[in-house]
Amino acid sequence: LLLKRKKTLKAAEKDMEHANNELEEAAKKKEKLDHDMTVAFPKYKEDFDGDATSLKEFVKALKNFKLDATLVDYAATCFAKRASERRSFDSLVIVEVETSLKEALALVTELLAAGDLSKSTKSQAIEVAKETLAKAEASELELEDTVKNATKETLAK
Repeated sequence: LLLKRKKTLKAAEKDMEHANNELEEAAKKKEKLDHDMTVAFPKYKEDFDGDATSLKEFVKALKNFKLDATLVDYAATCFAKRASERRSFDSLVIVEVETSLKEALALVTELLAAGDLSKSTKSQAIEVAKETLAKAEASELELEDTVKNATKETLAK
């Protein structure tokens, strides 16, 4: 029984650690998304500044945010153009990229909120497991004392 309680606690702690890691990754992703939505995207939306390296990094970020691959390819071409060279199709691509980034940001925000709730639930599960383990240990000690006393009584007779 005691071993089972220890395994339950260990599993709950491992589950919590895994959830914490996922939350950290989601928080980093949200931070990157926030930055790209407020800094990088507006820069490319308005006009290409000629910095091909930062454009490549932005396009890579779009891929990492799991935007549609075809859209990302079109975005790379579109954002590499000066504003005066863009056509109506480029405007559609820009709107679609903006919409997709907003959706990705909303999804990550939702994931973080759900993760916080899950983290709270997992913390409660760990506390319950610790309490149950403590009770089982106390019960085992009490049982050992009872066995010792019974043994002494038997030997005394």
